[in-house]
Amino acid sequence: VMSVLTEFGGFEIVMMTGYSDIRTQELAERIPPMHKILYIEKPIRPKEIYQLAGALGAKWRTEREMEQVHDDLERWLEDRTVELLQTNQSLKKEIEARTLVQNALLESEERYRIVLESVPDPIIVYDMEDRVEYVNPAFSRVFGWTLAECQQSPFEFVPVDLLAQARLLFEKTTRGQMISGLESCRLTKDGAPIQVSISSAAFFDQ
Repeated sequence: VMSVLTEFGGFEIVMMTGYSDIRTQELAERIPPMHKILYIEKPIRPKEIYQLAGALGAKWRTEREMEQVHDDLERWLEDRTVELLQTNQSLKKEIEARTLVQNALLESEERYRIVLESVPDPIIVYDMEDRVEYVNPAFSRVFGWTLAECQQSPFEFVPVDLLAQARLLFEKTTRGQMISGLESCRLTKDGAPIQVSISSAAFFDQ
């Protein structure tokens, strides 16, 4: 019996006999685990055998189904673990790439800022919504407006009679057209007009 259980661990054994020289407790101790062997002594009626076979068959089928569910769950977990590891690696690489790009952008932005702040001509930067994002020191020095004041509303930098021209200039620039040497006029913080030559170009985020 022990050799059968050792070689075919998935089986359960039913022993039916009319005589045994081994006590039931001793048999259970010699053939572990206990649920792998069912020891029955005669006499047994056919109806009892039929009911026993049906019960054991249902028990074995349930155990096989549970084993199948367990195996399927383990395979699913293994597959999900592999997918998660792959996703994690992809996310890690993407984060590293984004970090490199962000660092490069910050370095580029800092270089441009240094250049803009060293230019002697007034420079003002707008976003796509026509909001002021940056003015260089030369702009503040010539026109008297600080960045915070330029970002407030109203910002009376353009003379009223030139608002349509300024709007057209902004629209052309946002469409990618470069403007160079446009003669116009702008107002200082004190309202004094200054004749200017305007050049503009758009820089689009990738």
